[in-house]
Amino acid sequence: MFATRPLVIAAAAVLAMPVLPEPAAAETDFDLVGRAAVGRLRALHFNKLPFDKDLSRGIMDEYLRELDFHRMYFLREDIDGFKSEFGDNLHLQLIDANGMEPATTIFRVYAQRAEERFAWLEEVIASADFDFESDQMVAKSREEADWPASPEDADELWMAHVESFFLEEHLRGLAATERAERLGRELPEPVSIEEVREKIQNRFTRVIENVRETDEEEIFNLFISSLCRVYDPHTDYFSFSEEQQFHSNMANQLVGIGALLQANDDGTTQIKGIVVNGPADKEGQLQLDDRVIAVDPDNSGELVDVVFMRLSRVVDMIRGEEGTEVRLRVIPVDDPTSTRDIVIKREQVELKDQLATAQLIKRETADGGTEKIGWITVPSFYANLEEGTTGVTRDVRRLLERLIKEGIDGLAIDLRMNGGGSLEEAISLTGLFIPRGPVVQAKDSNGRLQVRESSSRDMLYDGPLAVLVNKASASASEIFAGALQDYRRAVIIGDESTFGKGTVQTITPLGGALPLFADASRAGSLKVTISKFYRVAGGSTQLKGVVPDVVLPSRMDAMEIGEASQRNPLPFETIEAREFPAFAEDNLPLEALQALSEERIANHVEFDYIREDVARILEERERNQISLNLQERLNERAKRESQLSKRRAERRERFARILDDEDSAPVIYRIVMDNVDDPDLSQQEDFSVFGSDSMRRTLSEEEEAIRDENPEFPFGIDPAKEETLAVLSDLARLAARGGGSTVKAGN
Repeated sequence: MFATRPLVIAAAAVLAMPVLPEPAAAETDFDLVGRAAVGRLRALHFNKLPFDKDLSRGIMDEYLRELDFHRMYFLREDIDGFKSEFGDNLHLQLIDANGMEPATTIFRVYAQRAEERFAWLEEVIASADFDFESDQMVAKSREEADWPASPEDADELWMAHVESFFLEEHLRGLAATERAERLGRELPEPVSIEEVREKIQNRFTRVIENVRETDEEEIFNLFISSLCRVYDPHTDYFSFSEEQQFHSNMANQLVGIGALLQANDDGTTQIKGIVVNGPADKEGQLQLDDRVIAVDPDNSGELVDVVFMRLSRVVDMIRGEEGTEVRLRVIPVDDPTSTRDIVIKREQVELKDQLATAQLIKRETADGGTEKIGWITVPSFYANLEEGTTGVTRDVRRLLERLIKEGIDGLAIDLRMNGGGSLEEAISLTGLFIPRGPVVQAKDSNGRLQVRESSSRDMLYDGPLAVLVNKASASASEIFAGALQDYRRAVIIGDESTFGKGTVQTITPLGGALPLFADASRAGSLKVTISKFYRVAGGSTQLKGVVPDVVLPSRMDAMEIGEASQRNPLPFETIEAREFPAFAEDNLPLEALQALSEERIANHVEFDYIREDVARILEERERNQISLNLQERLNERAKRESQLSKRRAERRERFARILDDEDSAPVIYRIVMDNVDDPDLSQQEDFSVFGSDSMRRTLSEEEEAIRDENPEFPFGIDPAKEETLAVLSDLARLAARGGGSTVKAGN
């Protein structure tokens, strides 16, 4: 180990702080914008927080968390100084003439600490050489830890983490060699200590460059976002560029070159995906794993060096107006000793891998017959908010009409990982499956209640229906699933609960709230929580989410995911139920479905694996420590690898039996928007989770190892999907025997 070197820092030496870069558009007065944001929050937000010192303390806590989440840069004296000077008065200073002064002052101290820490790290990393025989433990999360009391305490804390970084790289190298041996591949070249030092140093170089690039506009973004999060987790500030990104995500389209970018440890920006038939793909020169080192945003002849530049800034430079050109200087993957300049014309790029897709699954039933199950995956409730040309309901309707034409016996809607989107789309999509009636209720801060109804006169599909959710299914997904559950129209299947986001947000531009003639070009917008959702049966999805009818073991249940794990969530509550035309109780024989599912789950080895992993994840999180002792880490890894090796062997044997049984093998057809109207459907061949019809991607070494070492679930049917198909089969069979009906009954 190295002897620690104390940091000599004058806490009040503001004049010596690093000079902040000028903002991208220096004319916008962010003090004015800050006052406008405070006014909008106080006027619009559902949670009418008192404008007092508790609000100030909340802003301070959130801002410090934003800057130094792991509590490793600031010292206790810094924190005490901030709280003494600003802690109880931030709310008042926000509406003062120099409202952003506290944010800038605190950031300058952070920037100084980061610069000093970077200089210290350069020296330490350059000579680091650990024996990894320490008995020391390092906290995995320091979110709630104490701030270092002194520079010496900070040095000791950082030294342990530097040793942890080196140990992780050493273990990664050993793992790569072991993996190559298992797979019979050529052994990788040993990584020298110099290469490890360079890799770790580059990580911190990117961090410090990001700090140095932070301008007035970005400080404002961090600070006002911190204010917003005191109100609730979903109230936020959108800077000018973030606002544009929000609308692009909602519409599933953007203007650019159609490439997926990733920041590299060496400071370059790597091409990790190329949209099929997008601008870069059509131009033809840009390749997967090329590394971008400079960008000429308007192809004017002036290249900007982007090595170690923040990824968001590189992305902003590459995007631009439709029809304009951008020039990239790249290090080609096929000739890393040279560079190549590539000029690409920007076009509108549709993100097709985020559109709804479907499968037609034909498979043998338990009684020797054949069933056809439709499976529609909805990644988000997307909509073009400005033009109205894109909508998930429109796409799902087309897919569903094709599935109905194919004569499906049951339908599953897959909402796993669907974080929500357009409320209008959630309501209209629900209308494809229920009669005309209320879908969701919303109550504002004044207690005014609004009931939103489906305008659909007739259900498009009235057959057996299941909705698959997980802990990441949120907001609009919960409205859709909750309504179908209340109507007793669908059996809900999935994790212990969905996310639990039961709040409504609106986007309000701040430019209109500025004084006359003030520059509002980069004022941005607020996303403000204005009301709460309630189900038609009176309950809320807030905090508790939607609890499935059939619960499946899930690794996500062990993770800190969901509204209840967020800071400052709004509470759960109920209101009066609405009158709605619910289906008869026997439409969904839930007790029978649950009993059959529980029996299958209890005897399914994959769910046993999941339960084992859940126990391990919970234990590791509770422990919150990792050892710096190499042998101890190797012992832990060997134990884990032994478990995984047994799983891989068992899976290979079981999967092989499934694949060899041609008589019971399902036939699966993939239906997307490009082939939904084709006369004949094509059988799906590639079930790889890494595959994509709309984007060519490159895999990391870890992803390749997962693909090569772990056999894929046969036909792409993972345990949750397999059980959902089984539940649908049960539902169709019970309905055919008279165990269900579609007779509507008043609630």
